[in-house]
Amino acid sequence: MNEIFLPAIGVTTKTENNYLVDYGFVSSIVEEIVRIYVDSMETYYGIENFLNSSDLANRTGLCLYLQEGRKKTWYIFQIHVNENVDAFTRGYLETQLLHGIGNLKDIEGEFKKLKIYPSLEKFYDFKKCSNNQRDFVATLGGLYVMLKNNLNPKNLPKHWVDDDVFKLAVQCFNIKY
Repeated sequence: MNEIFLPAIGVTTKTENNYLVDYGFVSSIVEEIVRIYVDSMETYYGIENFLNSSDLANRTGLCLYLQEGRKKTWYIFQIHVNENVDAFTRGYLETQLLHGIGNLKDIEGEFKKLKIYPSLEKFYDFKKCSNNQRDFVATLGGLYVMLKNNLNPKNLPKHWVDDDVFKLAVQCFNIKY
């Protein structure tokens, strides 16, 4: 059994066959992706489309994994923007990892400490979730880290705050604007 500590959320999660490489803040999302693939000796099959996606240019962080047999190595990294964006991004990424390894129950326990009770049970199976559902779950994690650190989600970029998935997550936490 392996343990992974997620500092922004504040949990240590137990898992088999999952490992975390946490690069923290990096200067370039694209450069980090290329380094990970080159270091792992992975082929570049399909990576060109991923690196050229317009969505990648707008990201402040990324959580991805490479699989070798049953072993999954997860990578988390982000670029520094400001205190609010950094906290939200880190919480978002750590929640993606929890979701991907099937340990969402760990963050539900943290929510309860702030007297927040959204049930994530219907989202436990990562593979059965749509991209919007995955984004919703990760957004809850990002908001949780902000609230835990007394940061105001209103201070996030307007295009994030205006997003429908973000608005739904805000409602779950009863955040008033």
